[in-house]
Amino acid sequence: MLIDAHVHLDKYADLLDQVLQEIEQKRIFTVATAMDIPSYLELQKIGERSELVLPTFGVHPRRAADYADRLQEIGRCIESSPAIGEIGLDFHWVKDTNTYPAQRKVLEYFIAAAREQNKFVNLHTKGGEKEILDQNVVDKVAELRQSTPERIENLVHANFLRMIEDDPWLYEVRSLLLPSNS
Repeated sequence: MLIDAHVHLDKYADLLDQVLQEIEQKRIFTVATAMDIPSYLELQKIGERSELVLPTFGVHPRRAADYADRLQEIGRCIESSPAIGEIGLDFHWVKDTNTYPAQRKVLEYFIAAAREQNKFVNLHTKGGEKEILDQNVVDKVAELRQSTPERIENLVHANFLRMIEDDPWLYEVRSLLLPSNS
């Protein structure tokens, strides 16, 4: 069985039926990541169409400013979601530096919820890799895996993995985050 650990199925529109058919035919377990509440609600509907689709709730860094003052509301979605994603920091594509505090606030809220509820995390780090390492977000995520290794495998967005592979020290961090057979 293949695993697609990060896909925004709600963005496929007219191609969705074709994509779901391919998921079924090729037996691809698909972690469908949300960017906000509306996308999570849509992913839940899509998930009803295939047992191979796992809808997960997150607030993408681009949407964090819209949710920083709505943590209680997103808390309900986190509880209903089997995993968390997509969350993180984006200082590359998100140019408005006024949103960075909101990104940090939302990320911290999600990481705390992930720890409390033993949920894996799909982490977006474009341009925020250093801060994520400096703020011990990686350590907090790694603690999840160590606390319940039989239930949790933490996922990190591909941008972060490329950075890790280019730096020998960060490669060691990778081994803490990914399954040992990676």
